[in-house]
Amino acid sequence: MKKNIMIGLALVLFIPACSQKSESSGALGTPQFQITAADVTSVSVHPLTLVKTGRKIGELDVVFANGESSKFQQFAKKHFAEKVQFVVGTNVISETRLNSELAKNGLMLSYSTIEEAQVVADSLPKK
Repeated sequence: MKKNIMIGLALVLFIPACSQKSESSGALGTPQFQITAADVTSVSVHPLTLVKTGRKIGELDVVFANGESSKFQQFAKKHFAEKVQFVVGTNVISETRLNSELAKNGLMLSYSTIEEAQVVADSLPKK
């Protein structure tokens, strides 16, 4: 299954980075936030260790360009406490519930492993 996820995420590399960005809804009406190359100024992966278990997870930090930051904040306010999806091309890179204060200039997503977070980071479109 992990191999299928990695292959699916790798396919994102072949999707044109110039696709038009807009807010949309997934198959079940889940709000989606589209991410394109023009939206992102930097991407980084940070290892985190869970205090109770000692298990290592990966955190993906996506910093948006100035104009995109305000669009993301509007999206987050509109869909606060809802389940949302973050999408690159046609691939959902994360599905989460917006329950907390968000960074003003970007997005932090947690993945079960550092490697999984790195695969997603590598799949994000570059300028």
